[in-house]
Amino acid sequence: LSLEQISTYLHDGILVVDNLLPPSEIIEAQTSLAQTLLHDLNVDISNLEETGHNLTRASSTNGAGGVLDIFYPEWKMSIATNEQLFRMTCQLWKEAYCNGETKEDVRWHPYGTFDCNRGYIYIDRIGFRLPSKLAESIGERQLS
Repeated sequence: LSLEQISTYLHDGILVVDNLLPPSEIIEAQTSLAQTLLHDLNVDISNLEETGHNLTRASSTNGAGGVLDIFYPEWKMSIATNEQLFRMTCQLWKEAYCNGETKEDVRWHPYGTFDCNRGYIYIDRIGFRLPSKLAESIGERQLS
């Protein structure tokens, strides 16, 4: 990553890196996510009006915020084990979290310093954005 990209991450808390994955891997991930949603949750991305409410079953926040608790399907592990992605993640960890020695240092961590180059993969939940009107409708159904 460039110094500018690292600075952007430190300032914004997020970094978009264009062309990290080849188009074929992105298409494979999108297709596989759709299959995971359909087979595991009965969510058809081409029919979210009728099936989108099932997304609440994959969310610790009942679907709020567009975050799904999908961690280990093979297609996701393929992305998580991408060497270039992990090298970039290590760079960001080093700049954002390593070597904070006092509580006043934003990089300080209560468990102490850690080796930013030691790790295997980074696994997190999945962002899945619903159209706002549909998300509001699902939320209203959950409350009633």
